[in-house]
Amino acid sequence: MTVLAPLGLLLGLTLPILVVFYLLKVQPLNREVGSIYLWERLLPDLAAHQPWQRPRFPPLFFLQAALLLALAVAAGRPAIQALAEEGVSAVVVLDATASMNATDERPSRFARARELARSAIVALPEGSTATLILAGARPAVLIAETGDRAALLGALERAGPTDATGDLGDALRLAAALARSRAHGRIEVFTDGALDLPVDLLADLMEAPVPLEWHLVGQGATNRAITALSARADPQNQRRQQIFLRVQQFADAGTSGAGETRVTLAVHDQTGEQMIEGRPLSFDAEGIAETTFDDLPDAAQVVEVRLSDADALAVDDRARLVIERPRSTRVLLVSRGNLFLEKAVGLLPNVQLDRIIPRRLGSVVPDDYDILVLDTDIPDLLPSRPLLIVNPASSPFLPVEGQLRRPAITAWDREHPLLRHVELADVRLTRAPLISAPGWARPVVESAGAPLVLAGTEQGRRVVVLAFDLHQSNLPLTTAFPILIANAIGYLEPPGLLSASTVEPGAEISLSPLLEARSIVVRQPSGDETVLPIVGRTLPFVDTTRVGLYRVLQRDGERTLAESVFAVNLLNAGESDLRPRALPSAGPAGEPRPLRPTAYDRWAWLVVAAVGLLGVEWWWYHRK
Repeated sequence: MTVLAPLGLLLGLTLPILVVFYLLKVQPLNREVGSIYLWERLLPDLAAHQPWQRPRFPPLFFLQAALLLALAVAAGRPAIQALAEEGVSAVVVLDATASMNATDERPSRFARARELARSAIVALPEGSTATLILAGARPAVLIAETGDRAALLGALERAGPTDATGDLGDALRLAAALARSRAHGRIEVFTDGALDLPVDLLADLMEAPVPLEWHLVGQGATNRAITALSARADPQNQRRQQIFLRVQQFADAGTSGAGETRVTLAVHDQTGEQMIEGRPLSFDAEGIAETTFDDLPDAAQVVEVRLSDADALAVDDRARLVIERPRSTRVLLVSRGNLFLEKAVGLLPNVQLDRIIPRRLGSVVPDDYDILVLDTDIPDLLPSRPLLIVNPASSPFLPVEGQLRRPAITAWDREHPLLRHVELADVRLTRAPLISAPGWARPVVESAGAPLVLAGTEQGRRVVVLAFDLHQSNLPLTTAFPILIANAIGYLEPPGLLSASTVEPGAEISLSPLLEARSIVVRQPSGDETVLPIVGRTLPFVDTTRVGLYRVLQRDGERTLAESVFAVNLLNAGESDLRPRALPSAGPAGEPRPLRPTAYDRWAWLVVAAVGLLGVEWWWYHRK
C-alpha cells in the first residue's frame, strides 16, 4: 500500500477541530424577563461560567470523525502496488463481410465476433489504448486510438455486418501501419476465416515485429448459394431473353441427403410480381447445378431467382437481374434537304429519325428529342439538347470569317471517340468555311491549323461541328462517312443514368442524371432514401452494402422525371463457402509482455464510503 498524494493527508487536521467543537461550552445569552419562576431549573447551568465542559462524545461524533478520516485518506490517494502488464496499443479488426451474417453461431457469426472483441477490449491492461477497424468492402475506422473503454465498447456495439465481399487485405494493411507506429502495438483480428490474403501482405506481416492474433468464429455449415445469374438475347428471337443460373452447394465431404434443391423464378413488371416457374436442381459431384430459363414475358423488367431451402446464410439465397432493353434514340434532323445526312442517320440501329425544315423548328418541342442535327441553319436561340451541326452558316454561336479553298486534311486526332475506325487520308474537300474554334470546342480534324471538325461541351450539352458542306467533299462516298456519323450520334447520345444494372455489394456505381434533373433520390432495399444533390454530370454512389433492388429517381423539385433500377447481388463463392478454414500464420506470436510495478488507485472507494457515512449521520440526527 502506498499514498500517491501525501499532502492530501493534511485534510486530517480537521479531526482536532471537530474535537474542539465538542469541548466548547454553549454560552447563554442574557435576556430580561418578567418572572424567573419557570426558569429556576436552569439556574445550575446559569451558574457555570467556564467556557469548557467535560468531554462528551455521542455517536454523531464518531460518525463525523469517520467521515473526515475517509475524506482525508481519499485526498492522499491510497493505492495498492502490484506487478502488472504494460499498456499496449491494440488495433482491433472486426470482419463485417457477408459470410459474417451466417447463423451457424447464435445469433450470428458477427454477433459472436463482437462478443469476443468486447471481452478482449475489457481485458486490455491498464493504460492501454485501442483502435477499432470495421472490415467490409472498404476498411472503416470506427474509433481512433483512445483509452476510453466506454467509448470503445459503444462504437463496437453500434457496428453491424454488411452484405459486401472483402478479403481483409486493406484492413490488415491499415492495422499494421497503425500498430507499427505505436509502442507495444498489436493486432487482434476477429473473423470467420473466409478470406484470401495476398501473398505480399502475408510476407509483410511475417517480417514485421507486430504481434498478430486471430480469433476465429464459425462452426461450419452446409450452404447452398446462387453464384451466377445473367441474361442474354435468345438466338432464335432477339426480342426474348434467356436467363442463366448457377447454384453451388458447399458441404463437408460425406454429407448425405443434400443432392438437390429447388429454385423459383419470378418477374417484376409494371403490374407487379408474377411467379413464372419452379423447378428442382440436382448437384453434380463438384456441388454445381446449372439451368436456363427461356419463357420470360416480353414486359419483364426485373427477374428474381430464389432458393426454396433455408440455410445458414440468407443473403445468397436470392438474386435479382434487371433486364436491359435497348432504348431508341430520338433524333430530329433540321435541314432543307440533305440526302447523305438523312440516310446516314436514319440507317443507324435503334435510332428514330424525324425531319423538318428550318422554319418549322419553332413548332416542335426540342426536349422531346435526344439529339438535334442542324444542317446549315443555326437558330438564334439554340435548344438545350446535344447538337450535331453540319456546314454552319455564320452566327453568333459560330462566326464564319472566310472561306478555305481546297483545304487539305493535315491532322486528325485518331484517339478521339469521333474518329474511332475512321480513315480520312482519301477525303478531299472543294471548300470549307473558316471558323475560329470557340473556347468550349476542341478541333479533332484540321487543315493547316483551321478546324474542320470540332467537338466539346457547351453549357452542359455536347456539340459536334462538321464545318464543311458534305456536297463539297467526297466524304459521303467513302466508308469513313457512315462510321463518322455513327460515332457522332454515339458521342452525343445522353448516357444512361446507371453505369451498370447489376453490381456486387459495396461496389461504386456512377449516376449520370438528365440535364433538367435537380436531384437524385436513391431508394434502398430497406426503404431508406438517400438524396444526392447534382454536382457535376457524374455522381458516385457507394452505399450499396445490402443486397436487393435499388430504385433511382431523377427529380426536378417534387416532379419525378425518370426512374431506373439496379440490383445488388452477392454471387460470390468465397463468401458463401461457410466451411471451416485454416487461418494463415502471420506476424510474430504474442510473447508475454514484461511485468512492471503498477499502482492501482483506490481513492474512489473511500469517497463512496464517505458518502455512505454522510447519509448515516443525516439519518441519526433526524431519527427523532
